[in-house]
Amino acid sequence: MKKFVLFALIAAPPYSPGSDCPTSLPRAVRKEISRAVGWSVLSADMLPDDDAAIWREAHKGLCPGSVAGRFTDREAISYVVALVKRNPDSTYLERVLAFPAGSDETSPTVLIPSARVISPFVVWKVPPGRYRGVDGGSVLIRWESFVYEKIESVATQYYWLGGRFHSFQTAE
Repeated sequence: MKKFVLFALIAAPPYSPGSDCPTSLPRAVRKEISRAVGWSVLSADMLPDDDAAIWREAHKGLCPGSVAGRFTDREAISYVVALVKRNPDSTYLERVLAFPAGSDETSPTVLIPSARVISPFVVWKVPPGRYRGVDGGSVLIRWESFVYEKIESVATQYYWLGGRFHSFQTAE
């Protein structure tokens, strides 16, 4: 038993929170992301400690920088990726890209252009349904959608309608 345990410790790669974020994406999407020199898929270890703890409790095992879902139709899987680049002043540049369904279609849509943030926002998926914005209005969303959120602060939900993404604020 001791030999097995020793072997397992030597053979297993070191664990880093969020280190599997990029590998959970299809190869074509990873290849496109790799062209963005200096940018990384947001992982939980890039979040402030309190945000990381909240993320891990609310979204166990999920990557805060990438989400897969049926965002544009009921059959095909699309991907949304939050990319970050650390600035010398300890802030980040962050941008969000959507990769269309289908492995050959890797040209991303820029949903949120590069913006300077003190700490990164996360992305997570929500099911179809009726959702209410902070303005009191509601929208019926037919497919899965995603939220771009600064944990415990502002959040914006993005959904597909009429051939493009729309959004509304869900928290302030």
